[in-house]
Amino acid sequence: MSRSVQNDSMADPILSSNFPACLLCGSTAVSARLSLSAENIKASWLQDGRPLPGPALQKLREEGTIHLYRCRDCGFQFFNPNLAGDEQFYDGLHTERADYYAPDRPENKRNARFAVEHGYKSILDVGCGVGFALDTAKSAGLKTYGIELSRAALNVASGKGHTVFSDLLENLSPEWEGKFDMISLNQVLEHVPDPAGLVRQCVRFLSPRGAIAIAVPSATGVLRFAPWLPANWPPHHISWWRGEDFVTLAKRTNLKVLETGGNQLLGSELENALLEHRQNCRTLNKPYRGLPPLGIKLLGFFYRKTGMKHIFTSQGHSLYCYLSRP
Repeated sequence: MSRSVQNDSMADPILSSNFPACLLCGSTAVSARLSLSAENIKASWLQDGRPLPGPALQKLREEGTIHLYRCRDCGFQFFNPNLAGDEQFYDGLHTERADYYAPDRPENKRNARFAVEHGYKSILDVGCGVGFALDTAKSAGLKTYGIELSRAALNVASGKGHTVFSDLLENLSPEWEGKFDMISLNQVLEHVPDPAGLVRQCVRFLSPRGAIAIAVPSATGVLRFAPWLPANWPPHHISWWRGEDFVTLAKRTNLKVLETGGNQLLGSELENALLEHRQNCRTLNKPYRGLPPLGIKLLGFFYRKTGMKHIFTSQGHSLYCYLSRP
């Protein structure tokens, strides 16, 4: 199972002067680490029961080969930012999948707890979806604000009593500058072409003693065993994150890291990732040297019954960090 991933990651990198610059540090010293075709990605989405919208698929086809790039200076992994999904793409996901916005993500309670511990009074959740994170923050006594470009999701969040803006953060009225004690970017940075630029915009609206809360899928956790998951490729995700990337992000934005960590790895999460990887390999004709389905289910059962989640406390789906002014 892990050997097939290891072989891909250790293959001789593809080098080209035509590759995009690193989305995090701006370096042009970039190599291609993994590759899929547009038809590969289309097939993966179809296997998952979600056909890609025509405009998104057309972009991929125009690109030809979709590469996962790796910066040879800072190590950040990313895709061509021009392949990022647009508002229509995300509106479609919300409409077609009732479970697209998860109601109980660990960062929701973690951020509310962090805010209460630091005496914060307000939170702005960028990309708030239908408002699950804001629901938790409101229950903790915070004034809740969100930004959401999907009109369908915005209407749901607003209906719960949250103040939700439909503008991009950069277009938010100057009256809100310096007003929010916490600005949360929950599962957002992996979608945007300029993550450091977005964080700099957040600083404008952050109160002097406030913090920016970030949660992203972890390229070094359980997802490293499933590199072909369609949701982790364009047009959905355009970057893969490691804990070290938060340090680079802080340097690029003149901020400091207050706290960082990862989510606990659950047995169900491990089992699902391995089963999905097996199916993705079959769909894409990629080599697979892992366990059969029964073996994966037995591994998941053993993991749960032995309480191993208490050992792998930061190897789950996501990484997180809190940034503040120096």
